[in-house]
Amino acid sequence: INLEELRSKVASYFEVSEESLNRRSRGGQVSQARALFCYCAMRKFNYSGTLVGRTLGMGSSSVSRAAQRGEELVLSDKEVGRWLERFLEQ
Repeated sequence: INLEELRSKVASYFEVSEESLNRRSRGGQVSQARALFCYCAMRKFNYSGTLVGRTLGMGSSSVSRAAQRGEELVLSDKEVGRWLERFLEQ
């Protein structure tokens, strides 16, 4: 899967615009969507933090922190975890 398609799927799940993932925001749906995107891109699809950061306009260390938050989200929110499992099976 390419990063654009992943961004589209994650944004759709969280009901936010793809463009909103590029904006700075703390908390809320956009922040969770960005965290899940970073987690999936880096940990599930093995994209580099640098490439993911370029896609979102973030630094690689910010992407790494967001990926960590994404992992915590997947582990703590069963609905998000189930969505991710279904998504990865496709």
